[in-house]
Amino acid sequence: MAVSELIYRREFLPNNMAEKIKNYKTSVNEIKKFLGKFVLFTAKHLFLDCLFIILLVLLLFGFFYHECDILAQKAGTKPFEPSFLLEKTDYQKVMDIWQENEKRFKDADSKEYINPFEEPTVAPEEAPESGS
Repeated sequence: MAVSELIYRREFLPNNMAEKIKNYKTSVNEIKKFLGKFVLFTAKHLFLDCLFIILLVLLLFGFFYHECDILAQKAGTKPFEPSFLLEKTDYQKVMDIWQENEKRFKDADSKEYINPFEEPTVAPEEAPESGS
């Protein structure tokens, strides 16, 4: 017998190996069919899929939050406290600067706009002297 004939008959394989290969091929085909049906089902029921995914995400984050809360309680950590506080004098300085800027902004409110396409005119006193 030729080698190709042995491969075709699968006589070179150990006992039940040819049967296992057939079963493997059928299981792969079954998986492909299932995935195809699953994709079609999810495409037809997209709204329910979105709701399911949102619910799943909420449950997972709720679980992780609960676990972190339990770990924090076991460790005995204290709640978050601000690391710095502004003193009243510093706060007053910031407020003064802010009010000053706001006042300047209101004072600069004018309806006269400069034409960006005109060349600026120079006053006669500011004009450079020519050749004398």
